[in-house]
Amino acid sequence: MKSVATAAAILTLSALSLSAGCAGAGGGGGVSRGSAESAPAPSPGVGGDRYEAMSALGYQPQWNAQATLARGAKMAFFDAYGSIAGAAGIAALEAILSPRGLLRRKEQPETRACAVVALSRIGTPEARQVLESAADDKELMVRNAVNKALREAAR
Repeated sequence: MKSVATAAAILTLSALSLSAGCAGAGGGGGVSRGSAESAPAPSPGVGGDRYEAMSALGYQPQWNAQATLARGAKMAFFDAYGSIAGAAGIAALEAILSPRGLLRRKEQPETRACAVVALSRIGTPEARQVLESAADDKELMVRNAVNKALREAAR
């Protein structure tokens, strides 16, 4: 049981540091001035005027590889946690999915979707119950992850 508690602590700290890393990396797409990893110009007639105006100002669309890799690492971490912790990890994952505190703050949608992946990996009736309680989440990313996990569990 001590190893599960240690893994839960690592899960919480890793989730916080990975979400901070994603936020610090720009959190996905966006625009930047003179990016080395710039996206190709759009097809003619598809936002071409806006693209030309932005290019004239020195801005280029950017694909943020660091944020994309961080999201993949976070998903892999939660997937592994679900496999290793088993039923003992349900409480920690439920805490990530559920609102908490006076203002009912939630984790970032991406982190909550990763917790859904870990719960689906566990696959116990208790984990399924937690998934069903998260099925009406207001965030589309979380709802989609829950629906996919419940469909896969039904097979």
